[in-house]
Amino acid sequence: MKHVPFRHFLLLIILVSMALPAFAQTSTVTDDEVRDVAEHMYCPICENEPLDDCRNVTCMQWKAEIRRMLGEGMSQQAIVDDFVARYGDQVVGVPVNPFLRALSLGLPILILLAAFFIGWRTFSRWRAAPMESASADAAPVISEDDALYRDMLERDLGS
Repeated sequence: MKHVPFRHFLLLIILVSMALPAFAQTSTVTDDEVRDVAEHMYCPICENEPLDDCRNVTCMQWKAEIRRMLGEGMSQQAIVDDFVARYGDQVVGVPVNPFLRALSLGLPILILLAAFFIGWRTFSRWRAAPMESASADAAPVISEDDALYRDMLERDLGS
């Protein structure tokens, strides 16, 4: 009879130890964790709207999927990479391909530098060119046609 309480105690410990993993798996993913991932992504339907701000049905489904993936233990980068693999670069707004990223970020800078260079060069040429000013000493050049018309005008006015 002495062993019965010990057996009950041992059985209780075994049952509690089996229930502990179930308690460990009930960790909930917070809205902030979902928002941290969603803020790096864009809505597939609304143009230029971040996923964390969008209230679209599709976005709600994506957020639920992000919550599930976080619950499974996936990292933020792994989730973003998974969405990019399935839906393309437009999910993150910036191309993931290094060449396209460099092109999309560097091309506007190159265009601005080229415009600045062209403007600088144009203004420096204008400053270097001699300015032609009308001087009072120079007599106007009169062509034969001008002289003919002048003579006709003087005859008509003189009569």
